[in-house]
Amino acid sequence: MGDGDVKTENAIEPKIEENGISKSPPASRQRAEKKLHLHKIFLPDSFKTYVVDSTKAFDNIVKLFRRDIQDFKILSVDSESTHVSLASSTNSTRSIDLLQIGTLGGRAFLFRLALLKTSELNYLRNIMADPGIVKMGSLFQNKARRLFNDWNIYVSNWIDVQNVALNCLDKRVVGKSQGLRNMTRAFVGAELEAFDVQSMGLWAAEELTETQVNFAARNVIAIMDIFCSIYANRLRLPSVSIEEIKQHIAWTRFYSSAFYSAFA
Repeated sequence: MGDGDVKTENAIEPKIEENGISKSPPASRQRAEKKLHLHKIFLPDSFKTYVVDSTKAFDNIVKLFRRDIQDFKILSVDSESTHVSLASSTNSTRSIDLLQIGTLGGRAFLFRLALLKTSELNYLRNIMADPGIVKMGSLFQNKARRLFNDWNIYVSNWIDVQNVALNCLDKRVVGKSQGLRNMTRAFVGAELEAFDVQSMGLWAAEELTETQVNFAARNVIAIMDIFCSIYANRLRLPSVSIEEIKQHIAWTRFYSSAFYSAFA
């Protein structure tokens, strides 16, 4: 197994003797007893974080960002807004303040939208609207709608990791793992920090705290790890790594229009 992989062993059902003939247990019982194999590539700290809050910061990351997109054509996305309980006291407009984008290059890019120039926002608009790039989120529908309403950022070809799991794995194995923290625990075997309003709620602050940066980066990277774990479980890979994913023939279909064909 690769570094960081945790394997959950399946229970092995003994064969049943009937009239001297060895028989396997019913298929329905075998399926019910399957368990997820836990895989992680990036969590908790095997990735790099870039806070993009100025033209200089944008210029410093744009080549890396573009290369990661060209290599894999797949991104994880999330967003953060100042909490409603803090918005009135800070005169916040309650728009989305932070757009997080994770890549399979092991990078989390945190874009502070209000601090970017129009040309830089347009670059992000083009990336997010590109139908050739798959964007993955967790319970992302409302955030996608708000990105468009707040910033005219239209997110095309996006999928929800909850739906990927339910469509690609046995529903009895997936269980009720709704929500990013629950899915990270179930598929990756890692714990994400719980959101705390007082220490993390003010995303429109002049400077983000280390706690906020870590929270935002790990959330968006967790989506990527969950996705890789689903991929490995579906294709029954004993381990998962960036090199294996990049070389695996089925991966080329992940960013095609028929997304779920990659799991066929």
